[in-house]
Amino acid sequence: MTEMLQNEIPPDAAGKLTRLVVSAVAGAVPGIRQNLFDRNADVLGEQSRDTSSVERFFHTVLDVLAPKVIEAVPALVEEFRTVRKLPADDHELRSRWLIPLLLNTLPVVVHAVPDLVDQLVPEPEVTDPNTASRWFGPVLSGVLPELVSRVPQVVSIFHPEGV
Repeated sequence: MTEMLQNEIPPDAAGKLTRLVVSAVAGAVPGIRQNLFDRNADVLGEQSRDTSSVERFFHTVLDVLAPKVIEAVPALVEEFRTVRKLPADDHELRSRWLIPLLLNTLPVVVHAVPDLVDQLVPEPEVTDPNTASRWFGPVLSGVLPELVSRVPQVVSIFHPEGV
């Protein structure tokens, strides 16, 4: 199979990457929910665990986080466009694929957390000094493992012939 030119982007890479990052956010929702409720029961209250409450939470997180993460896709496509070599080992996988994925995605997630808090907390009095550990930490600890687990899929988007 002929190798792609250095600057050629595989067909539909942006679409595939968009679906992958939205899927990662959706996969992170249960962890985000658990982390937030564990850390913020005093603020979130005793919200029901019935199906409709869980669904509302799921849709709230997706409505807030997915558009922000999608904003990172063009930068990711540009970043990965020049990585033409399949990773030979874990170090290359981390340095060429994982680190750019995290550096382009996590900041937009962090910027979305205040919007998420506004949607989840009826009276957002979330200005205490523990804001980072109460809100950012639980959201990031839900999203991070999902992104890390998707790195092989990211590689396969840009190297469909070699994975």
